[in-house]
Amino acid sequence: MSPRKKAGETGKAQASAHVKCQAPGSKSREAVGPKSSGGSSSQKVNGQTGSGTKLKIFWAVFNDSFEPVALFAYADHAKAVRKAEQLTASLRIPHFVQKIKRVVSE
Repeated sequence: MSPRKKAGETGKAQASAHVKCQAPGSKSREAVGPKSSGGSSSQKVNGQTGSGTKLKIFWAVFNDSFEPVALFAYADHAKAVRKAEQLTASLRIPHFVQKIKRVVSE
């Protein structure tokens, strides 16, 4: 006899190919239930921080690897630009100024 399958057996093989396989020990989605948010109850919504903390904007001087080199208050934008120009000229590596937000506790 040849190892070929009969015409009737190919239909059964195709029908069983559509069944989803699961790894042993895994639970189906129905058994697991809906996913929870996964966050703790201390998380705030809409970017709010905890009590006693504020977000402040600073000017940061970054190098070409996006690493902050210097940090300046928001009012000192001119100083931050001068520092970036000075570092670019002296190190011959481009530096730039960008706004960043930091959490400040009061």
